[in-house]
Amino acid sequence: MKKFSFTLDRVLDWRRLQVRMEEVRLEQMHLLRRTLEMQRAELAAEYVRSQSRILDAVGDDAVGDAPGVTGGELETWDCFRQFADAEGKRIERAIASAQEQADRQILVVTAKRREVQLLEKLKDRRKEVWLQELDKETQQLAEETYLARWRK
Repeated sequence: MKKFSFTLDRVLDWRRLQVRMEEVRLEQMHLLRRTLEMQRAELAAEYVRSQSRILDAVGDDAVGDAPGVTGGELETWDCFRQFADAEGKRIERAIASAQEQADRQILVVTAKRREVQLLEKLKDRRKEVWLQELDKETQQLAEETYLARWRK
């Protein structure tokens, strides 16, 4: 009997490649979300540091040890605060968008994996049939061999 061959092996390989490509896209989306989350954390940390510097300077001014905070410094800090608020909102929207894209991509990856699984099941079934035919052919050959020896 001929060896087992699955006529759709090239299609199966192509589908596996498609799954891998979609998984890479998903990984990129997760990386983008993590990068945005790190930016959000850095922005928040910088905001807290700048606020601490202003409050420390105001506190020092109350004691009389330091020159204090000028109106220009307060204005600069307020501009930074407004920037940080706007940037934080922008980053939040970008994170939400990245998460939505990742959720949609998960559905794509799941669908592609399902296509591969269907082809793999088909291959397994065809291999089972082939093995049954091989067993049947082997059994017939064994019977013929036994009968040929018995007749001699």
